[in-house]
Amino acid sequence: MDSVLKEPLAEPSAADETTQRLEALEKAIDKEVDRISVRTDDASTEDEGDALLLPECEAWSCAQCGLINEVCPEICVLCEATRSPTRRRGSLAQLASSGAARSKVPPPMRHGPVRRTFLEVPQRSQGSAGDPSDSRVCCYRMADCISMDLALLVRGPAAGTQTEELLPKGFGCSAAIAWNVGYLRPRARSGYRHEAMKEKLLAPVIVSVIERSDHSQVFGRCRDFGFPSPLRLKQILVHCPRLFSLTPLPVIMTTAGVWDPKQHGIDMKRKSSFSLLDHIKRPMDGADENPDQKEKMEKLWKLMETYEPNDPESIQKSFARHLEYSLACTRFNFTMQDAYRAAGLVLRDRLLESLNDTNAYYRKMDVKRGYYLSAEYLIGRHMQNAIANLDLEQPFKEAFHALGMQLEDLFHEEVDPALGNGGLGRLAACFLDSMATLSLPCWGYGIRYSYGMFKQDIQNGRQVEMPDFWIGDGCPFEIPRPDITYPVRLYGEVQEGLNAQGEWCLNWVGGDIVQAMAYDNPIPGFDTYNTNNLRLWRACPTKEFDLDQYSAANFTDAVEARRKAEDLSAVLYPNDASYEGRELRLRQQYFFVSASLQDLLREFIKRPNYKWSELPEKVAVQMNDTHPTIAVAEFMRLLVDVMHVPWDEAWELTTKCLNYTNHTVMPEALEKWPVEMMTRMLPRHVQIIGELNLRWINGLVAKYGDGPIIAALSIFEEGDVKKIRMGNLAIMGSNKVNGVAALHTEIIKKETFPDFYKYCCDTGAPDKIVNMTNGVTPRRWVHCANPALSAIFTKYLGSHEWLTDMTKLKGMLKFKEDPKLHAEWMEMKKTAKKKLAGFLKETLDLEIDQDALIDIQIKRIHEYKRQFMNCLYVIHRYQQLKKMSPAEREKVQKRVVLIGGKAASAYVNAKLIIKLINNVGKVINNDPDTGKLLKLAFVPNYRVSAAEVLIPASDISEHISTAGTEASGTSNMKFVMNGGLIVGTMDGANIEIREECGEDTMFIFGCLEHEVAGIAAKAKEGHYPIDSRLQAVFQAIRNGEFSKGEPEAHAEFCSLVDKLCNTHGAGTWDGDRYLVVHDFPSFVDAQAKVDATYADKAKWCKLSIQAASSMAKFSTDRTISEYADVIWGVKPAPRPMEM
Repeated sequence: MDSVLKEPLAEPSAADETTQRLEALEKAIDKEVDRISVRTDDASTEDEGDALLLPECEAWSCAQCGLINEVCPEICVLCEATRSPTRRRGSLAQLASSGAARSKVPPPMRHGPVRRTFLEVPQRSQGSAGDPSDSRVCCYRMADCISMDLALLVRGPAAGTQTEELLPKGFGCSAAIAWNVGYLRPRARSGYRHEAMKEKLLAPVIVSVIERSDHSQVFGRCRDFGFPSPLRLKQILVHCPRLFSLTPLPVIMTTAGVWDPKQHGIDMKRKSSFSLLDHIKRPMDGADENPDQKEKMEKLWKLMETYEPNDPESIQKSFARHLEYSLACTRFNFTMQDAYRAAGLVLRDRLLESLNDTNAYYRKMDVKRGYYLSAEYLIGRHMQNAIANLDLEQPFKEAFHALGMQLEDLFHEEVDPALGNGGLGRLAACFLDSMATLSLPCWGYGIRYSYGMFKQDIQNGRQVEMPDFWIGDGCPFEIPRPDITYPVRLYGEVQEGLNAQGEWCLNWVGGDIVQAMAYDNPIPGFDTYNTNNLRLWRACPTKEFDLDQYSAANFTDAVEARRKAEDLSAVLYPNDASYEGRELRLRQQYFFVSASLQDLLREFIKRPNYKWSELPEKVAVQMNDTHPTIAVAEFMRLLVDVMHVPWDEAWELTTKCLNYTNHTVMPEALEKWPVEMMTRMLPRHVQIIGELNLRWINGLVAKYGDGPIIAALSIFEEGDVKKIRMGNLAIMGSNKVNGVAALHTEIIKKETFPDFYKYCCDTGAPDKIVNMTNGVTPRRWVHCANPALSAIFTKYLGSHEWLTDMTKLKGMLKFKEDPKLHAEWMEMKKTAKKKLAGFLKETLDLEIDQDALIDIQIKRIHEYKRQFMNCLYVIHRYQQLKKMSPAEREKVQKRVVLIGGKAASAYVNAKLIIKLINNVGKVINNDPDTGKLLKLAFVPNYRVSAAEVLIPASDISEHISTAGTEASGTSNMKFVMNGGLIVGTMDGANIEIREECGEDTMFIFGCLEHEVAGIAAKAKEGHYPIDSRLQAVFQAIRNGEFSKGEPEAHAEFCSLVDKLCNTHGAGTWDGDRYLVVHDFPSFVDAQAKVDATYADKAKWCKLSIQAASSMAKFSTDRTISEYADVIWGVKPAPRPMEM
């Protein structure tokens, strides 16, 4: 961590020259402070004026802002108003409790009434020099109650001096000593009123103020303490450079929070420009010596010992309070959006109680923790899921119904957080839900994107990317944490030098430094008291504003640092078609990985008497795909360069703590970064990777000799552009590597990384690569998305235990032929289709027949997922209908085909497929002969909230990727859990779903994975026939039947068809890369089988019940349990009801 944790301040040298300089500094500071100090009112002599006086006075409540002032006798520390003599006086506890009495009734729901959140905090033992636990370097956190954190980094005069001796007892909440970084020394010539300050300080006290809110409001007056005001002290520090030139202390704190002897300037820093959370002194510390303080703190704690009550009346009062006092709304003027935000704050109050207590419990029990690193989280709307997991559905529903509002209306006001794109992000969100539900001490880490990927709009049938500014109205569920920030360095250079211990080391210096600021998102578990956290990082500039540039009329340059920093967390997956776009992606990935690793290491070293050998026993990190795999090099850098752990020990710790999930076999997803780019951006990491690779290769050569396996296993890929293979780095630096479906894991072993698997087997570690089949959370995808189905399961099974143990759904199988259940099941589908019809009418102005078969394919648009083939089938079905007589058409099953998903902004062919789907839909939907029998629509801006409407209404869903290309897929699981059947290939999780649910519940078609290579080989020889039905479809496209008179679109559609017709190029990028032509005939046959089966409603209902009741394996509860047992070694830590 490039922060104060990098290394403790070295002791002052005993050399005479240094001593003289320190004395000169002290005199200079004395002189400056004497010149501007404001004396206390009761100073009668020079000595008393120089003394640090803490007036002893009673607490009083400010008439202007209402703040309870405990120490300042005349001036409010918050608003600076003069104390009014008419205000009540009394002790702090009396004032805090003097308002209208409020009944704290025990909540009737799952949570118990008592919450003791202030658990005993283990005291740190005094460490050795150079140890971050050194008691001579510590941080004090004070005065949360007055909207600021005061953190002091105190440098003691000599080894062994207790830091507490350097501060006066009662050093209180309004002592805001400096704006940024200041040097201050109490006058030695004066007498001190407090015993603890009698000892003369031989070294300066370094003070850093960490703000909690707007810096223009939080600083109080310091006059009562004999100190200059913060603004005046700042002026001294800025305008008196001699104070620094006189003293070359070993190091000076700079704006980056990095100890760098080459930098001496003071810039205006962003709130907290580094984190000082590692050595926190609690309000209770020292209470044994001060019984009066202990009594006061216990009074304060007692006010916080109960949970917010959850009865409807209390919820209503809390809602009204937030509506007026948090959102500044009046009784007569607020909108539904305001109501949603106020309701969200009501819910957040309860989430925060649980989150704080859960974290305190984890620390008390000293549990091993899991950390999930993912570039995206498609978390969906918070409110409904949180209410369900907290078991507050009934009281919230009653509370808002009595106020004339429906919960469902409030749910619809929430904007989907644009933090993810597809299955990868949604899987991560499901994992977080299960981690909390299983009471596992695990957190998620990611990026707080301001604009997400993009908001998809359809204009003239084409995808248009629009900014998705999802935080425009604010998010009531996220908690900004300006007190938790970490510096992240980019670019710069690596220099050789000596560390504080005189040892040779490499130092990464210069370049740009941005601050990663934390935003916490509570993740509640279901049927548990645990609430975990998703911590997202926002990029902020280290230097807020360049006043010199602004004064010189260079207005753009004045805010350039802010713009450059905020680019890092602006957009998910920036367009990587350009060099600059690829560079931004790498910067994003390193930014969130570095901040996350600094944060988790900070948590580890807070433990008393920690040992680095214990790190694997307390930390497990999961890298979700290749995006966060730079973590291997960054973990090494932090351990070796910052924590000074020896190289070999650091590598052992890294390979025991990190784990890697591979999500795809697509070559473009296995990231490779040019060495030139990474050397310029992350020079120290390239050095570390080079050293790791050198040692790795030497070991391989000793084992295998200099053969082709060496090049395959190297981290570096040679070629015209030398690249770093992040997949290879991840496997080499991980304890475990996992695939996400049985077939996918076998492909990893045999095709994607065969040489790594051979090495693992040869070294006796064949179980390094394991399978963890994906899943989805039934809480969101059944209980919240489809409450009618959830009610059916609960009714027939007798309880809602199936929501946490889906094996209990097997009990539904004995009812699968029950006509009564069939009737309820069909009614459930009818309800879902009615909701879908309303959604399509509102979104697309499309009316559908609710008795039609609903056929849905919603996922990221990609050629391997074969939305193109689905569209070609719809054209074929349309052609067949056009050939029929009216009487024949009456016998055809009505069908509504819905396709949705986003195409990457630079993916030309995917965007052409969207255009083709929209054009075909316009022709078919407006044809009077077929419009009532077949409809095709593209659903724009696919997102979680849209999926929650689409999935419950489906009869069939399409999961038709070419065999061997889909790692797992999770949308297939969601559809089946909601009673939808699958048309699919033997690919990804389809195979395992078929095994669990039965062959008759799935309509399988297409080639198998092991047949793909043979098909491509035959095509190369000229044997790749095109079915006549597909040829007719191609001809219709070439004839312009779906071009709508657009020459450009016609040419583009023909190019798609021509590529498929290059029969010699099948299986390659020159032709039918994903075997659409080969699989089309069997796809048509599978669809005919769907129509025939659906015609028998009783049979269809039976299959639907059978499939939905057999999905226990695909709950993320099972998946996460396996991760915890096999990979992480993390045990459940259920928080008790009363702490």
